[in-house]
Amino acid sequence: MVRACVLLALFVFGCTAKTSPTAPNTHTQSPARTTGGQQLFRDVTAARGIDYVHDNGATGRRYIVEIVSGGVGFIDYDGDGDYDLYFVDGRPLGEATDETAERAPGNRLYRNDGAGHFSDVTRAAGVGDTGFGMGLAVGDVDNDGDSDLYVSNFGPNVLYLNQNDGTFTVAKNAGGAPAAGVSASCTFFDYDRDGTLDLFVTSYLDFTLEKHRPCHLQSVEVYCSPAAYPAASDHLYRGSTNGFVETTQTTLADVEPGKGLGVVAGDFNGDGWPDLYVANDGTANHLLINRDEQGQRRFLDEALFLGAAFGETAKPEAGMGADFGDVDRDGDLDITVTNLEAQTTSLYLNEDGEGALESSFAYGLGAASLPYVGFGVRFLDFDADMDLDLLVANGHIIDNIAQARPGSSFEQPDQLFEQRDGKFFEVLDQKANPNLPLRSGRGLATADIDNDGDLDAVISNNGSAPTLLENVAPRRGVSIGLMLRGKPPRSNRDAYGARVSATIAGHTIVREVRSAASYLSANDPRLLISAPTGTQSVEFTIRWPSGDVERITVSPGAYHTIQEGEGVTSATPFRT
Repeated sequence: MVRACVLLALFVFGCTAKTSPTAPNTHTQSPARTTGGQQLFRDVTAARGIDYVHDNGATGRRYIVEIVSGGVGFIDYDGDGDYDLYFVDGRPLGEATDETAERAPGNRLYRNDGAGHFSDVTRAAGVGDTGFGMGLAVGDVDNDGDSDLYVSNFGPNVLYLNQNDGTFTVAKNAGGAPAAGVSASCTFFDYDRDGTLDLFVTSYLDFTLEKHRPCHLQSVEVYCSPAAYPAASDHLYRGSTNGFVETTQTTLADVEPGKGLGVVAGDFNGDGWPDLYVANDGTANHLLINRDEQGQRRFLDEALFLGAAFGETAKPEAGMGADFGDVDRDGDLDITVTNLEAQTTSLYLNEDGEGALESSFAYGLGAASLPYVGFGVRFLDFDADMDLDLLVANGHIIDNIAQARPGSSFEQPDQLFEQRDGKFFEVLDQKANPNLPLRSGRGLATADIDNDGDLDAVISNNGSAPTLLENVAPRRGVSIGLMLRGKPPRSNRDAYGARVSATIAGHTIVREVRSAASYLSANDPRLLISAPTGTQSVEFTIRWPSGDVERITVSPGAYHTIQEGEGVTSATPFRT
């Protein structure tokens, strides 16, 4: 046994959930989540037709990938304007047994009926991949007007091409499909701004089943720490009309291998080119700045120089999920990263693209996040008050942690932090709501599932049923919905990387269009921007991926579709 692995395992990895992945879904409606007597989110998983239960593949062999799995995401696969739901499943690894043979793994796609009710259409759509699933990315890779689906696996990854008839086919030239290794979070983005989406795939570890080793904690077998396995290089693939071509050796030549779990793309320094932030588990995080070197785009890791490599400890932490958002409303993108217990959920304030100031304690996240292991994380304005709030999915990675550390639990409460006057306040407190069900959260994705003008959320829980949360919080303002459509070949059709800005009630508001963020997750790419009650219209400035700038004026109360170069082409009022 590796002694270092044993010691680190207490803090980094534990056992699988004891809930059988093949057990019937016993997920029940939970009491409403409230604060101060006000309802914020309610669990509607069963009521909305979700009967999926995540299979982490656990057989007792304790392969490290089992405990970090559980991706989830939203995709409007049928183009009807309603966001459908996709769950990424695991499967038993290693030699089959009678017990594992009875398990029926496979990813699941649920179609949204428009009112937030879902039905399983996996078989008809043809997207039930049975590999050991980790995460997903959504984007129109061929600019043909529909959303395609990329699934990252432990093993070969899969690219599903949307046939625009409710079905998908597996792409022959998928790109980013290694025969071995652990792919984790992935993102479509247009790094060279040629109008075609490119693909970045994080690599967690250089791990195979043959490299598996047992680790123990006080004579109890546990999952090994990632320190027991070598780091692996992430992969970058340039999109073209013929599929994807790997450019890792040139575009990431100077980037050290990490242990990547989370990734988010965004223009950190405001120069119009998309950058990448990678959350690494136990190694320094990467802030990859997109630079032009002798006419070619390359990514340089400037995290250490800019102050975004480490958290409060000034050492590498257990980075899991990541997101970009303008928290302080100063016109640039700040960063959040979830970490292990005894490490804060990090918040890096962007200082005009020239630095990143770790501000978790200054913003009130520090003490509140210390007891938990954070995975999925999303900035969102859940109450329409113009401030970005923060939603975090928590869950331990040692299923028998209570035996080693009394008072700890594998299942942990998720957290919602409301921003008020430049500070975050926890408003989903398990102590105040002791009847809330607890699970071990992994992926977290947000979408307006019922098109009513606010963001709902789904959390994929390792080895158990997911949690679908409907936003029922009182709104403090009005919302404006924006669906941006780029114009190929100058911009990618999804308009990923487009930046929208406005001055509303004296405040600078900046948002960017993306789907991938959080942890192993894909989100609703539409923008929801709030304004004070009584606002009649707002003028937005749009910087398209092509570099063109356009101004449009729209009113609250609807999703406005904006086509590059054509302005508003349609408006769909929010559902009531």
